[in-house]
Amino acid sequence: MKKIRNLVFDFGNVLLNLDMSATEKQMQALVGDAYNFSAERNAYPAFFEEYEVGKISEAEFFAGLQQMQPDKNLSAGDLKAAWNAMLLDIPPARLEMLERLRKKYRVFLLSNTNKTHIDFVMNYLRRTHGITDWDSRFFDKVYYSHLVKMRKPGADIYNFVRADANLKAEETLFIDDNAANIETAAKLGWQTILHDDGRDITKVLQDF
Repeated sequence: MKKIRNLVFDFGNVLLNLDMSATEKQMQALVGDAYNFSAERNAYPAFFEEYEVGKISEAEFFAGLQQMQPDKNLSAGDLKAAWNAMLLDIPPARLEMLERLRKKYRVFLLSNTNKTHIDFVMNYLRRTHGITDWDSRFFDKVYYSHLVKMRKPGADIYNFVRADANLKAEETLFIDDNAANIETAAKLGWQTILHDDGRDITKVLQDF
């Protein structure tokens, strides 16, 4: 294994705790117990991916969700609350870890995400941790799919990050909880860790 100089983190289920079932439960409260959020995402993959790569606006996204349940008269506000319910917390130990790592490595964030979720997390960081400079304080640079107009596991986003940040693949460690995302990075020569979200990332990196 060559010397690691660059660390690239996924966001959800690596740094940010998630609970997808919380969104499922809130949607069921709005729509009915038979509602299955995962099935809906699988039924309309292009729609959700378009929001993750910034092809549709926040207003268009929630209008689309309303149209999927035309008989329920759902408000955009209720849908936004349900959509954000999956976002939990970032423990202080992970923030401390990132600050320590930046003293020795170049540190980056690469996330499939969307405007609604990022706005929510930035508000959470400000309210809970007093952090208003997340992107620059903890990372050399962040790459959000809805801003760079690409998403994992497409090779294009990895190649973009590598070129933009001037990374050498063999000196870069990528940590993600999604096997498909890890597979692409590995094929491109990045070193990788497939993260088990049952373990804390601070312990994973200590062991590594």
